[in-house]
Amino acid sequence: MERLNQQYLAGRFVLTALHLAVTASVLHGRSDHVLFALSPLCLRQALQMPKACRQGNCAIRDELSESCRQSWQVNEAVFQGELTAALVFLSLELVSMLTAVHSFQAEDMNFVGAVLHAGGACALILFLVMQTSCAYFHVVFALSNVLPFLSEVNIWLSVLRGARLKRFPPPETE
Repeated sequence: MERLNQQYLAGRFVLTALHLAVTASVLHGRSDHVLFALSPLCLRQALQMPKACRQGNCAIRDELSESCRQSWQVNEAVFQGELTAALVFLSLELVSMLTAVHSFQAEDMNFVGAVLHAGGACALILFLVMQTSCAYFHVVFALSNVLPFLSEVNIWLSVLRGARLKRFPPPETE
């Protein structure tokens, strides 16, 4: 069982790193995803703008009506916040896993975290390829970023409350 848990933890670490890399890729193309979250009328207006303006390189998006500009700004702010939080959560989770300190109840959480990160990475790859609306990122963020991060926080809270610890030995000692 100990060996299986080490494999779960290693798999979770690799899948979390992959998930982090794909999330960083989404960050670079975020303006396209915001564009597809707009209403059809606003989308037509936004597509008439130069591509540099759609990517945020203009001082103000004058070609958009006031309601479309507000919709753009709200969608962009929420999407940027979720992406930033996702990058922070994934980074903290990776750093936490590098300590290799876990409670004895972590086997299930390692398995579930690995599965959720695999699903999140696959969903984000589809998200990038299909150029979907940033509204779909909410579900991916909740399931594959927040839940594994909360499970990692739960592990550390149990450690702080005095749960029995186990530290995985270095691979060279086996």
